[in-house]
Amino acid sequence: MVRVVDGDTVLVADARSLYSKVRLHGIDAPECSMPFGPQAKQFLVQLTQGKIVQMASKGRDRYGRTVATLAVNGQDVGLAIVRSGFAWRDGRYDRVRLARQTTPYADAQRDAAVAALGLWAGPSPLAPWDRRTGGRQSSQRKRCAIPTTQVATP
Repeated sequence: MVRVVDGDTVLVADARSLYSKVRLHGIDAPECSMPFGPQAKQFLVQLTQGKIVQMASKGRDRYGRTVATLAVNGQDVGLAIVRSGFAWRDGRYDRVRLARQTTPYADAQRDAAVAALGLWAGPSPLAPWDRRTGGRQSSQRKRCAIPTTQVATP
């Protein structure tokens, strides 16, 4: 069972119904207080709600969260979010091995931007890491409310 915290973080229950906080590997979704933050959360809810997820851990982050890829019915959840335009590929973790090589996440982000999907529909989307380093994030964490409009899933 999965409970969605925001567009790139979930709580995943194990067989004993103990929850672990999981940060999706290779992506960064808008914060709840940013444009498209609630929509990113809603999209992740629609992808995972009531479904069995497969998790492949990549380790832990500095906050103690498990960093992992998630899949539902063989579909990479992080890739689906980037493809929909509700998250950025996080190049710090989604790296290429050769200069001319791309990754599925990089290709998905490029395609979403070209098609002006999700956050790419706006004039200048601000990546969450730029917002965090720019000091414009509120010191209070805002709960991520689900938007009233439905978000289409692939």
